[in-house]
Amino acid sequence: MRNSAQLLLSGVCLMGAWACGYFFWRFWKTSRDVLFLYFAAAFWVFSVERVVLFAMQLNDELRPEVYIIRLAGFSLLVWGIVHTNFRKR
Repeated sequence: MRNSAQLLLSGVCLMGAWACGYFFWRFWKTSRDVLFLYFAAAFWVFSVERVVLFAMQLNDELRPEVYIIRLAGFSLLVWGIVHTNFRKR
């Protein structure tokens, strides 16, 4: 079982990832630049990863269930950057 400090920090990470996703979504609404949409989705995936960690009461963040979610978030970040850079050529 995790102690209260770990739960608090996990909650802070969850809130921070959700807030970053929200801000990138707002930037996308005003600029319509698809890179912001990819970043918003990636940060929301990171917040889902924190919820999965909490719901499954996992102490190990390198479990496959959690790692696949994190990999999806980073893949969205990379794909957004690649898509934005090669779209203009």
